[in-house]
Amino acid sequence: MPKPLLLDEFYRTAIVLAGGMPAGWLIEPDQDARHATLTRALNRQLPGAKALVDFGELATPTPAQLADFAMGQLSRAINQPWKALLKLNLADYYSRHPHALLSRQTRLDLYNGMPPPDSYQALYEAISTDQPTPPWLGLMQRAFYFKTSAMLSAASPLLPPWQAMELRALVKRWGWDGMRLRGADNTQGRDVRSLLGDYRALVDEMTARFQSILLYCRGQAVMTTGHLRADVVARQLFARFEPKPGKVERINTGLAVAVHQPNLTISRAQFGWAALVDGDAVARFESLTQLVVWLHINQIIGDNTHLVIDGPDAVTEQVERLEYELLRLLHDPEPTPEAFQLPAFSDRQLYLLQAQDLGTPLGLPALAHLEVVSQNSWGEVFVTRFDGKAGFYEAFLEGLTNLLSARVGDGFDAIIRVRDQDHRIQPALDGYLRLLEDCADFFARPDYRAGTYVFRVAGVFYALAFDENEPSIVALPSMAALMHHLQQPRRLFGRVQLDPSTGITGDLLQACAMAAPGRVTYLIRFAQARATIWCIDEMGSIYRFTRPWHARASLAGQLTRFTQRSQWRQRASLVMPEPGDWDADVECIELLGQYPQVQFQPIEVTTGDAVDRLAVQAVGHWRADRTLAFEWRVGPQAFSALSHGPNLIGDVARAIRNARPSGTGYHAYISDLELPRRHEGDRNRPMQASQYLMHKHTLEAALAEALEQCR
Repeated sequence: MPKPLLLDEFYRTAIVLAGGMPAGWLIEPDQDARHATLTRALNRQLPGAKALVDFGELATPTPAQLADFAMGQLSRAINQPWKALLKLNLADYYSRHPHALLSRQTRLDLYNGMPPPDSYQALYEAISTDQPTPPWLGLMQRAFYFKTSAMLSAASPLLPPWQAMELRALVKRWGWDGMRLRGADNTQGRDVRSLLGDYRALVDEMTARFQSILLYCRGQAVMTTGHLRADVVARQLFARFEPKPGKVERINTGLAVAVHQPNLTISRAQFGWAALVDGDAVARFESLTQLVVWLHINQIIGDNTHLVIDGPDAVTEQVERLEYELLRLLHDPEPTPEAFQLPAFSDRQLYLLQAQDLGTPLGLPALAHLEVVSQNSWGEVFVTRFDGKAGFYEAFLEGLTNLLSARVGDGFDAIIRVRDQDHRIQPALDGYLRLLEDCADFFARPDYRAGTYVFRVAGVFYALAFDENEPSIVALPSMAALMHHLQQPRRLFGRVQLDPSTGITGDLLQACAMAAPGRVTYLIRFAQARATIWCIDEMGSIYRFTRPWHARASLAGQLTRFTQRSQWRQRASLVMPEPGDWDADVECIELLGQYPQVQFQPIEVTTGDAVDRLAVQAVGHWRADRTLAFEWRVGPQAFSALSHGPNLIGDVARAIRNARPSGTGYHAYISDLELPRRHEGDRNRPMQASQYLMHKHTLEAALAEALEQCR
């Protein structure tokens, strides 16, 4: 608290048990300008043991000090409302009357030898006279009464007789009768309906005070700092009071020590569910889960509550199971002020899943809908319902983002549970929990945000990746669609992780594990006539193709030389190539055996395979319509659309056939390919090895067709 306001409160509330009295009590307020001189004069008349305690002159608080004081009380009122509400309104009173500090009257009375007024009664009288609107006045009266902790409906040992007498006179003046006092003094707690009334009034008051503080700061050109910054306090207010989609209200924000609700009924309503007290609905919710969470976080169901659940036994069992889960999931400790200086994230989540068919053999079961109960780092509790595929996307991405935010060291400081729609443990749904945890573990590794995580639900593959630090999901209905997705070029190197739900155990699983930045790896499985080749390029893209072969070393040599040439061109085209060895990192490995007994056999490229028998080169360039056109070279001969027109490919095929000693038209392979940079947006990036291979095979297919026609 700023010094002038702290000293003001000290003068109003201090009690001297021993030693000297505060100097301010013995100096008339109008003589504050002579405070130091008068204090020295008084001390010369007193023995040393009775010397005055001097805190200096009581100055008029500055606008910055008043703003800090008001924002601090606003922050305290979030969890301890009654006392802080009084002080918050005192700050508002001081902002309009900065020279009317309440300690002035206390000091005048002490100076004149009269008993000063009760400090909080003086505070109430000042603010109530300043803004005497009935609803607001009723809230301040309750704040004053609850702050005193008095129990006037019975003998209270907390108050001396004179103070109890003054308080009785005050509440009588307010018009409080015996029933009103007994309701306020209920030692078991307050009922839900009275709490709801005070909660609504508190929300309105806090909102109005926060707006008035902001207007005061703007008008006085001051700004609060540290944990009292306007944005930090605003987050605290919004976290506690702001309605948000799916957010469950906490109505007992320090308003009562406990909630006492002797009779409560949970019943289906025309739309959703309702909590009934004496036949009146005190709360309505769309789902039973939302209602039970509301009852739980506000501790409305107590040991002495007679609870009636209007419905079949299955509903009663659901309520009991959910209450048990909530006891394990949610926690009460208030978030620290530091938590509000960071964005909120959920570290406690309960997923309630309803599957369409638990017996699907192709991946995880599809979900009809799901509900998520979550608590975030700001203390907010949400119950959110998601429906269908779009809902699954939203829930999964939100859960993944929250789990990544809860990363601590090598693990996650989070509690996540999965149950079925009846709040039971369902082993068939446990795969979703494993999926979420494994996916978060994958993306939490260093430099893995550029990777791709693939999983499968009801036969459909899903590829999850981050774009500009935002997760997104792409649905891939078939294996062919998945392969097409994995071969796409990348901006950054990224690995591919296949979730067990994909059911993929073949060579693609081995290909994903071989990705390494800057390295091109060919995994080759030889069959009798053709070899299946997996290219895992320098950026982690995966491209699969087949081609005939006659010798392992010969095929490996052709792939290695082609890749090395393309890699050299990539490095040479960079404006500032990275330092290092210009020899491309290319590796050819033969796959032997089947999963899970797969063996890897490196293929050595022999010296005899150092050159291609016939050099066939294609050079690409972009047309105006952003499609690629190619010029060709077969040995020393050059071919282009300008010189050969529409018969370009046919002329190239005939040149290849004529250059062969046998003159036959067997399959032709491009030994060298040069490609331009990528399209606009990626023009500073050369093509990847997988893109070179895709264009190479497209051109070779056109050559094969032309060679067939030459026969």
